[in-house]
Amino acid sequence: LKMRRTLSPPLLLWFLLLCCFQCEGTATTITITQSKRKKRRQQKKKLYNVLLLTVDDLRPEFGEVFDFPEVLAPNIDKLGRQPGTTVFHQAFCQMPTCGASRTSVLTGRRPDTTQVLKNNNGCFRDGIGHDHWISLPHAFRNHGYTTAGSGKLFHDGVCDGKHVGEDRDAWTMQPYFHCRCASGWYNGQCENSQFRPKSVYANNVTMEDMCDGEIVQSAQKQLRNVTLGYRLTGQPFFLSVGFRKPHLPHIVPQHYFDSYSSHNVSLPPNPSIPHHFPSDAWNPSWEFRSYDDAHAEAAAAGYNRTTSLSVTETQKHRSAYFAAVTFVDDMIGRVLSKLERLKMMDTTIVALWGDHGWHLGDQNEWGKHTMFTRANRIPLMVRMPGTNTTTMDASSSSHDYVEAIDLYPTLLELAGLPVPPTCRNAVEAQYHPQCMEGSSFASLVVVTRRDNNNNDEQNSSRPSKTAAAFSQWPMPQNQEYMGYSVWTNVEEHSYRYTEWVRYKCPTYQDEHPKCKASQYGPNWTDVRAIEMYDLTLDPEETHNVAGNRSLSSVELQLLTILRRGWRGSSTTTMRSKPQFEASTQ
Repeated sequence: LKMRRTLSPPLLLWFLLLCCFQCEGTATTITITQSKRKKRRQQKKKLYNVLLLTVDDLRPEFGEVFDFPEVLAPNIDKLGRQPGTTVFHQAFCQMPTCGASRTSVLTGRRPDTTQVLKNNNGCFRDGIGHDHWISLPHAFRNHGYTTAGSGKLFHDGVCDGKHVGEDRDAWTMQPYFHCRCASGWYNGQCENSQFRPKSVYANNVTMEDMCDGEIVQSAQKQLRNVTLGYRLTGQPFFLSVGFRKPHLPHIVPQHYFDSYSSHNVSLPPNPSIPHHFPSDAWNPSWEFRSYDDAHAEAAAAGYNRTTSLSVTETQKHRSAYFAAVTFVDDMIGRVLSKLERLKMMDTTIVALWGDHGWHLGDQNEWGKHTMFTRANRIPLMVRMPGTNTTTMDASSSSHDYVEAIDLYPTLLELAGLPVPPTCRNAVEAQYHPQCMEGSSFASLVVVTRRDNNNNDEQNSSRPSKTAAAFSQWPMPQNQEYMGYSVWTNVEEHSYRYTEWVRYKCPTYQDEHPKCKASQYGPNWTDVRAIEMYDLTLDPEETHNVAGNRSLSSVELQLLTILRRGWRGSSTTTMRSKPQFEASTQ
């Protein structure tokens, strides 16, 4: 009232208007602040947790989901049948050996870029320009995730040490868990590189005494801890669980062996090398024969390129591998059961993959170090929460290809995080801290994410998944040459095409090679041998049809695809039909 008496009407009007504007501005500021907080909370909720299950030496021939019910895998079958799971039947590693394959996956770069071509070639950070590379778990840590792990993810002893998870800065929870005996207990002694008496052995230890049993117990504790953190703070987690079996030696508790009678176990469908097969490309199964019992059996049989193990020994080793697969399936089931009991399935992406394939007498090979499809094709499945569909029909998922290297960008995209750019050239691939030489296959995962991905605009501009898969491996009996392979479709048939080419780095097999980055690659002018298999007509790779005049145009197309490499393989030009036709359960 006093103010009204002292202010003239025009001044009083201006004063009241000013007060209104201030009130409105304050209200608007509060509304905007609340809106930002709400948006941040919503974005935080959109970040899914990730459980990455890695299995050593697991070939995709087991259980019902991979059309091989002779090998019992009820827990992986259960995961494969769950709503939101996509099972990939044409997934391939980038090199059929543990260290190189895992390095490729965990860096998103191919072996010629990582310069890790063997298990003991060193750390992915050793190359010039590689010291700032960001690994897959490190990428999740950089986005605010809790990161933890148990078991084998990186190959042992290649970087910072296995008890810090090799990439020390990638993990928020230390120490990274590794078990006491990574291989297997034989008469109370742990097998290692100096002590390998048995490749097959049914022991009498409990599950908890097995390495993978220890890994399960550690993973269950870590799941409980990261779940508690997630519920208290909303901080998402990335948990890696890496299993050792069915890697040699096939030593597991007796009751897993009891599931298989060796004399009733199936024999390999093709126990012979292919017709017109380059002799130097055959691997004499060195890893398998490094065990005393396997070495003696091979010597007794006169094992060589054209002579197989006896039927009895073949069935014994196949049944032991099958028992090891059933054992690791049990371990996987225990981890997934813990996730279910914690009621975290609806917020957690589950990805299961194997680092490479495995021969069980197929093509007269025992092991992984070949260019055959069995050594390079891998099991891969991804479960995405929040969907009611699943793919289970192999015929609807066998005409497009995915690669293990694609896991890095795929998991980031599915989690709702930005996807790193594609490496534009070889120089950028060497020096960029986080560019990708694989492509996200998130679009192939059965999922409804219209409201869950806060990076739709950014990620939708990325190139689609390639319609081919690439791998490489040194020629087993002439390692001056490297085998480069592509799996793809031409003229409605699936093919594997391989060229054995002189490798430009002559010392790549050394523990610390001394070559320039440009030397890690093929010299296409020096081709020692070519292989080509029509997998539609010849899925067991029994006839090398390279040089067949009636297939000369197909061979030329395959040669072109291989030499152009992964950058030249576009789904828009090569895909014969969509990868998946999801069926509703």
